[in-house]
Amino acid sequence: MFVLLLALAQELSADERLTLAVWRPGGDVPRELRELRRSGLDAVLVAGPPPEGVDGLPLGVYLDGEAPAEGLRLFLERVPPGARARVGGRLVAVLGPPPESGRGVPDLNALGEPLHLFVEAGWTEAPAAPRWRSGLPEDGPLVAVGGRSAEEVEKAWCAALRLEARWVLVESWVPELAESTARHARKLRLREK
Repeated sequence: MFVLLLALAQELSADERLTLAVWRPGGDVPRELRELRRSGLDAVLVAGPPPEGVDGLPLGVYLDGEAPAEGLRLFLERVPPGARARVGGRLVAVLGPPPESGRGVPDLNALGEPLHLFVEAGWTEAPAAPRWRSGLPEDGPLVAVGGRSAEEVEKAWCAALRLEARWVLVESWVPELAESTARHARKLRLREK
């Protein structure tokens, strides 16, 4: 019964505005987890090997463009099915920028996990400003929020709110921005209503 409830809790609603963040575990993992929980994110995209004992946060996967199949395999080995963030029964995944060497989205279906995969447009088109899209028809594009300073992140969030983004990706998680992320995620949900 508990496992079923946990699995149901990780299913994200496809018709709501969702906020995701890319998290590279390292440093003070317990502190980072507290800040991630406090920030109001809908799911956390783990970049690199996920640490043990991450609970209470739906986890998706951020795949490095150099070895995405290996990153997905490692994620599936370490993160139990009930802790995986899903939309419409599919694991939420983001495929990072493509390597310089090639184009063409890699086939990630061999591992048997259906993906709700967002791909940077550079995988299929000439390199341009990063744009993210999913192959599924029911969603809009994903809007990235990032920057080197708090001011740049604020500007990016304001742009995402003006666009009334359906999916927002915080490209690099900084624990010091937990309150700002929570404030903007609340604003995004208010616009939804």
